Amino acid sequence: MGNSHGLGSGGARGRAAGDARDGRHGNQSAPEKRVVPKPVPVYGPKDTGRAATVDFINVHTKHFTSRIELMQGKVESLSKTDATDLLVVYLRARGDHKANRDSALAALNRSGISLVQLEKQTNPNPSYRRHYHCWLSKSLPKPRPDGFEYDRLLVYEDPGKELESDDNIALDIMQCLATVIGGEVEINSVMLPLMGGLLSHSLRKHFVRAAVEITYAWMMMGLPIRKIRILLPYDTDVSKDLETFRKLKDSLGKQDLPSKKKYDVYVSYAQEDAADAEALMFYMKETRPGIEIFDGAPKGLKMRDRGVVSVPTIHAIKKSAMILSLLSDDYFQSKECTEAFSLAYCSDFDTQGNTIVPLFWRSCDLTPLARRLIATQGVDCREQDFEKAKSLIKDWLKDSPTVAEAQPGSDVTKMNNFGDRIMMQKENQDRNLIFGETDGGKADLTRMGVNDAKSIFDDQWMNNWAVDFKSVIFGPKIGAGGFGEVFKAKHDGKIVAVKTLTPKGSEEKMIVPVKEFLQEIKLMSDLSHPNVVSFIGACVDVPTLAILLEFMPGGSLYRVLYKQMKSHGAPLSTVKQVYIAYGICKGMEYLHAQSPTIVHRDLKSPNVLLGRTVEEVKVTDFGLSRLKESSYVDTGPGGTPEWMAPEMLRQDLFDESVDVWAFGVILWELMVCQKPFKDDHPMQVVFKVGSRGERLKLPDGVDAPEEMKAIMEGCFQQDPKRRPRFHDITPVLTSLRQKHMP
Repeated sequence: MGNSHGLGSGGARGRAAGDARDGRHGNQSAPEKRVVPKPVPVYGPKDTGRAATVDFINVHTKHFTSRIELMQGKVESLSKTDATDLLVVYLRARGDHKANRDSALAALNRSGISLVQLEKQTNPNPSYRRHYHCWLSKSLPKPRPDGFEYDRLLVYEDPGKELESDDNIALDIMQCLATVIGGEVEINSVMLPLMGGLLSHSLRKHFVRAAVEITYAWMMMGLPIRKIRILLPYDTDVSKDLETFRKLKDSLGKQDLPSKKKYDVYVSYAQEDAADAEALMFYMKETRPGIEIFDGAPKGLKMRDRGVVSVPTIHAIKKSAMILSLLSDDYFQSKECTEAFSLAYCSDFDTQGNTIVPLFWRSCDLTPLARRLIATQGVDCREQDFEKAKSLIKDWLKDSPTVAEAQPGSDVTKMNNFGDRIMMQKENQDRNLIFGETDGGKADLTRMGVNDAKSIFDDQWMNNWAVDFKSVIFGPKIGAGGFGEVFKAKHDGKIVAVKTLTPKGSEEKMIVPVKEFLQEIKLMSDLSHPNVVSFIGACVDVPTLAILLEFMPGGSLYRVLYKQMKSHGAPLSTVKQVYIAYGICKGMEYLHAQSPTIVHRDLKSPNVLLGRTVEEVKVTDFGLSRLKESSYVDTGPGGTPEWMAPEMLRQDLFDESVDVWAFGVILWELMVCQKPFKDDHPMQVVFKVGSRGERLKLPDGVDAPEEMKAIMEGCFQQDPKRRPRFHDITPVLTSLRQKHMP
């Protein structure tokens, strides 16, 4: 098929990924040999023509309509209106074949983007490479070449023969996308270029078919991607590809479904675990007569014999209340099983519930998706622990009516509190699953200067606030940061949010995060205000450091604003804007009134949490906060550039007025409903705001109270002394709140 052109080790890494899929990756005796990549040939001058859409397929789901677009043009010929979040790049080419000029790899070369450098900056997760042959890059630096309108790359490291099987490639990519989107990476549009020397006319039409059928299935099941773009070469005959696409457009959505039957449980397992699966299904039928079970036994058919995507599988998953999967090495080596697992996860997106329940049945190399689901909503049943599995099944069946018992015409009944029941099942599980596999070695916190965190807190504090880590029952991950993750959890029978510290990298790199984490614990335990998130307790036994906070069901203000614009195309109502601004202001007024003053340093919309109404607004995340024990706070790392005041960006001395500037940015977000400086790289923000004195401005015609606009203008004063204090802003917002009170 040709030579490999990778990131220094395309061929070696590809072989390692192939061995991993065969279950042999753990037995390699010698380290991978890195190979210096050959330069990708560049053919002729860059074409200035723009890529154009030639046809499309709408994909209708319960919540929105997505689209699969067929485009023709060059990779780097997108207009700004067609800007795409993700570009898929194949790391293979065929010698010096002239068609290689069309490939995404050649486009990167022409655009001056170094994959080698990007890989170093990204430090890809090895588990993604083993299981999906992919890695997701960080955002590409700005400014970008004209026409190269992509934010990130999904780099596909072909393990050798993979490109001979187009359905395998599309499956790997969609499974990887489902995993990264589930991990809170926002991806709304994807470009899939089907071009380059490896794709002849006859082979490309098969790629078109596989790409359309697989992306259609994943989007139909609930994967929240709005646009999948399939790009064809700009200077070749694509009539057969277009014909294939149009035939699929006519046929998709018209498949004959096996039946309209609904199921209580879909059981997915590898053929090697058939006896165990049959025993569990027998137990379910014995425990709950009349239960409807779909037996998801793999048929052992090649994809070309059963279709690229199994229609019966899609139907059964959509019509099942719960999907039970028995995970093992054999499970992950079965295409039918991994397809069902990923589709079930997409269904989880759509229903927003714990519909997929994985059982870690036999020890194996878990995929990134499986590792996450086991940690958040699955059960560790190694090795083939029937009692744990039966306990879960019995608990689920106890109060859940079967399909036969449900009212005629109603949807399959799901237990409203099944997520809580899953958390209850996880009390004795191995917490290491929660933290998963990292890209670097974990630091040994016990050998650092904080090996006895209890020495920081006195006996009275320990009696009031210390929590045993084993008493926390972890649920789904609901957030993540540079050195920690936030989980929905249960403690003392109440739902809480748990912020954990996840050691990454060397011990030296972890010293500052650990000290800041302990400082945050101490600081938060002294705070109590209706507009500051409540501190419940903390786990201070190194290395299991965690903060327990009240759970805010409304999520972050940042997400609320983004969803508002996405769903309604307009900002929040004036009443909501005023109430939210008032709540933030009151919380910050309280912090600045403490003695010594607490400077938040990282006030931003992601660190503002909402409850069930706009009257429940709370400031959170005090990991970077400082006590102002003199006139100014010492400079140091901290903050997020888009919300940072000029003096912080310049690393000058600063005081609490930096929080006022950040509040001005949040007011701008409330009125405009966009991410601040959304088109700029953070380093550009540092230069614009810190060096050139630029600031955010309201677009013409923004419908917002003049008082809020005036407050924002005051917050953006370049001279910190001229900015208002929160105790000055509160009366204005109080009056505005009364004026707009519903």
